[in-house]
Amino acid sequence: MSITQEQAALVRQYLETKTVGTINIYLVGKEDVGKRSLSKRLCWDCYVAKYYHTDDFLCEKYIMIQGHQVKVSLKVKTVDAEGHPPLNWQACARYLGECHACLLVYEVIRRETFERLDSLYDQIVAEEGTSRIPFFVVAQRTDRSRRYWNVTLLEADQFSEDIGAVFLSLSAKTGEGAGEDVLIDIASRAILSRVQPPPRPRNPKLDIPDLRPRQTTRQTTRQRVVRTMSKLKRLILRRSSRSSNPRVR
Repeated sequence: MSITQEQAALVRQYLETKTVGTINIYLVGKEDVGKRSLSKRLCWDCYVAKYYHTDDFLCEKYIMIQGHQVKVSLKVKTVDAEGHPPLNWQACARYLGECHACLLVYEVIRRETFERLDSLYDQIVAEEGTSRIPFFVVAQRTDRSRRYWNVTLLEADQFSEDIGAVFLSLSAKTGEGAGEDVLIDIASRAILSRVQPPPRPRNPKLDIPDLRPRQTTRQTTRQRVVRTMSKLKRLILRRSSRSSNPRVR
């Protein structure tokens, strides 16, 4: 989903009046979801089937955004990898540089890689201290046959909407959906976030506190019913006692 004409005008104005510097784009996700292959496809339009696993891989490229040359740097960060320490987002920022856009990558045939994104997003936002940076949920390896998929595009798109992210369906192997125009759009949104904050996330977790008043109301209603029944019971007992013991005049 490309930016609107009004947003493009804001980006152009920023490019004409400010110094942009390098746009740091993080690709974050579990091990073996294709983050490194995806970064190579976006940067150099190539695919390497076999490679040695390395964390914190990066590649850089100059792109043209509305007639202005901008340098982008794609940086890979793996989470939950065996033998690696837990993710520390602030340490990553100090080591790899400030994050300007974040791609949450999962593999469509491995559901656990998708389910990890929810808590991963919460952690990044909490440690970043702000949700100003644009987020992208990336479905990787979409070239695989649909019968092997464990996450539907509709489900991933709904999750993206819930957290205020842009959903991308890509394949590093075939290059489908991973052209340079995608990289330009990501970098443009990173620049746009400096003048216009991304949409406020609408995470379903935020709806949980809204249930508490209803729960309190149900409890209050139940208490009223119990008190009313107790009053009726006492009234019935009182009347039955009067009928069994009539007053003598």
